[in-house]
Amino acid sequence: MRIITGKRKGLKLNSNKNFDTRPTEDRIKESVFNILGNVSESLVLDLFAGTGNIGLEFLSRGAKEVYLVDNNKDAINVINKNVEKINLPGCKIIKSDYIQALRDLSNIKFNYIYIDPPYQEKNIYEASLKNIASNKNFKKALVIVETDKNMKLDNLSLFKILDQRTYRSTVIYFLKEEEVESNLSREL
Repeated sequence: MRIITGKRKGLKLNSNKNFDTRPTEDRIKESVFNILGNVSESLVLDLFAGTGNIGLEFLSRGAKEVYLVDNNKDAINVINKNVEKINLPGCKIIKSDYIQALRDLSNIKFNYIYIDPPYQEKNIYEASLKNIASNKNFKKALVIVETDKNMKLDNLSLFKILDQRTYRSTVIYFLKEEEVESNLSREL
């Protein structure tokens, strides 16, 4: 697991084999960021951050602020180590459950919200999507959902699916509640 490009290109990130986390594979991460294009000066929420892999990639590529949220103390320890290692300003680490974090951060107008809870937790996906869709400040955010290809999510219907990519057993959805001109919508 490494930073693909940007200010900290090639930096190897820490992981923790002692807790159940599934960091996004480098090839999937690279593909996602190729689709997103320029993310500089953006505000990013990495919900279920795990190791911080996705959020720190945003930071390396020039995001203004990245919020890394996880409720697992071991994950937070790994995130702290990776944030120290990457040594870039603009990273905020939040130890919280996802519902409380979405409430606490509800006044921030994020450009990107990345959702990647444990694949087997359909109820967490559904509740996250519902909470994001109901917040007026999140309306313009591009919501990126990483899940198992066999999971059927009902609350995807709350958004317009701008793109959907499958990588073996993983599916990445790019969602928008309201159509806003972006690199992604111009490409589609």
